[in-house]
Amino acid sequence: MAIWLDFLDFRIGKCYKKLTSIMKLRELRVRRLLSIRELARKARVSTSTIYTIETGKSVPRLSVVKKLTETLEVSPEEVDEFREAMARALGESL
Repeated sequence: MAIWLDFLDFRIGKCYKKLTSIMKLRELRVRRLLSIRELARKARVSTSTIYTIETGKSVPRLSVVKKLTETLEVSPEEVDEFREAMARALGESL
């Protein structure tokens, strides 16, 4: 029984770490000390694009995901909104 509980604790801890490493775009932007305007300028997208992604009013196109991931130096899997965009592009659901 003790071995099973240790295994379960390990799996739960691993899943928790994986879940906590996925961030929202706004959280990532704030951590990088960027305003919406600054991120938009650096990524060469409109400020309204950043705003609508962050507020959940739109799912970004893959071209926007690419620009933002390059600007923020993250992989698309690390940002919740980008994961959703990739899933939609592949016809999957999260």
